Amino acid sequence: MMIELEAKKYSLKVQTEKSFALAMEEISKETFHAKAVFFDLHSEKEQISGFDLVEKLHGLSEKRIETIVGVLTSASDLDTRTRLSQRKVDLFFKKPVQIGFLLDQLNKAF
Repeated sequence: MMIELEAKKYSLKVQTEKSFALAMEEISKETFHAKAVFFDLHSEKEQISGFDLVEKLHGLSEKRIETIVGVLTSASDLDTRTRLSQRKVDLFFKKPVQIGFLLDQLNKAF
C-alpha cells in the first residue's frame, strides 16, 4: 500500500489491515508491540464502529500503555472529538489527510 511505501522514507514500519476485525485480531496477539495504531473512525462495511475498536484496544491495557492511538475521520463536530478524548485517543486527523503529514506527525511523536 502507498502508506507503507511512504513510511520507509521515515524509517517507520507500517502494517495495514483491511478491516477492524483483522486489526483487532492482530492487536490481540502476544507478539503485537506497535508504537501506534491508526484507524478510520467510521466504515460502512464494518460490523463495529471505530469507537468500539478503541474500547477493545483499551481492554488490552498492558499493550495500551505503550501504544499511541490515532483516528482518521471526516467528522469534525465537537461531540465526536469529545467522545474520542474521553476514550483517550491520542491523535485526531481530519480527512482527507496527506500521508506525508500523518507520517511526519508520527515521526515527531517518537
